[in-house]
Amino acid sequence: MTTRPQAGGEQQDQPPGVVAEGTEESGNNDGEAGRVLVVDDIPEVREVVGRGLTRAGYQISVAGDGRDALNKLSHGPHIDAVVTDIEMPVMNGAELAAKVLDGYPGIPVLFVSSDDPPEHLHRNPLVDSVGKPPSIAELRGRLSRLLATAMGYRRRKSSQ
Repeated sequence: MTTRPQAGGEQQDQPPGVVAEGTEESGNNDGEAGRVLVVDDIPEVREVVGRGLTRAGYQISVAGDGRDALNKLSHGPHIDAVVTDIEMPVMNGAELAAKVLDGYPGIPVLFVSSDDPPEHLHRNPLVDSVGKPPSIAELRGRLSRLLATAMGYRRRKSSQ
């Protein structure tokens, strides 16, 4: 754990790999940017990433592993993008990404991990990665680019 100073001089323990929050993270929270499924086996990471993306205007669903994520994709509300760790129990992020790209065409995957994604996944234009811990601004930028790419992909598919 690392300790971060908080407003008012208080200290807060911060688990390793948790997104560093800053003052630039404010934004609307009406969900107009889309719905993102945040997948990580560490609850604190899910919470902080989710909170940052909510501030950036995204609606958030969370899952603790790949199997839970697939269940939410098939039974929950529509998901526009998946943000996932790679190293997780039950089903890791690389396995999840392969299943998302195969079973849910047009849904992009953003890896947030200290590990590199497998090369065959990273070559896909609907896949990107960012190292841990990213800033919320970096997450927003990568996610925005992936969603724009996905929108173009869906338009091309619907016009065929």
